[in-house]
Amino acid sequence: MARRPVEDRLTDGRSHRIRLRSSVQSPRRINRRRRLAPIDSVHAAESRHRPEGSNDLGADPRSTPRILGRESTRIYREKSDSSVLMFVSLFGVGVVFGPKWAIEGARDLADQELASHAKLLEISAPHGGQPLGEAGLYFCDTVPSVPDLVPTVSSDPEHAFSLERACSQDDAAEVGLSEMKNTFVLLDDDGPTPLPLAGCGYDIWEDSLAHMGVLTAPGQRQQGHAATAVSIAAGQAMALGLVPQWRARTDNTASIRTALRAGFKHAGTQTTVLLNA
Repeated sequence: MARRPVEDRLTDGRSHRIRLRSSVQSPRRINRRRRLAPIDSVHAAESRHRPEGSNDLGADPRSTPRILGRESTRIYREKSDSSVLMFVSLFGVGVVFGPKWAIEGARDLADQELASHAKLLEISAPHGGQPLGEAGLYFCDTVPSVPDLVPTVSSDPEHAFSLERACSQDDAAEVGLSEMKNTFVLLDDDGPTPLPLAGCGYDIWEDSLAHMGVLTAPGQRQQGHAATAVSIAAGQAMALGLVPQWRARTDNTASIRTALRAGFKHAGTQTTVLLNA
């Protein structure tokens, strides 16, 4: 596998180079399976700024309300036609998102209760609530290091689709790499046809967050490819002034491990149930 120096590592699949700090956009494609994303991390957690003097996102509990731009420790987002009931705890602030009946049912419950999947299923039972899962939310506020030599990195949407085809349908749907507007796929291009190794992508939420996802080909796991792809994508996002965000199911230890290795820090949780449309 050819490995190239930093300045030559990004290509767009059309034979010319893309500078590391440029904005790489690939066309949005229609999802082949429905994929649920967080509510823009509570509409980017309504956060534009980190507390002054804090080196870690949300490190100072006294600054938690200021991180979200609110003085209270509970935010409610009512949407009458919402297809989900969701509770997010981010930087110590709870956010409830869902229809009016769900908002009213949650007002007298503690954050610890609402973070429980069982409690959200209990609240939503009369409305056909179905389990979707619990996830951790992770953020990165330091520029990640990237190896001096890396495989070719492509932003060609077809390489994202090719990587998805090499993975299981569930893994591909969970990440939704081909749907993301910014993708970075590591390629082994020694053969006649480039072989996707791993890819990371992100969508921009609320002009401030880069919501990221990573996918690795089954035969290429535990070789550091995912961490490299994440580092490149996160560095690109931060060069644009964005804060990288990572969402991982609580039972997905591989995803959590990749996030932590790339410098992400745990900042909260997200619990979601699906509702009857």
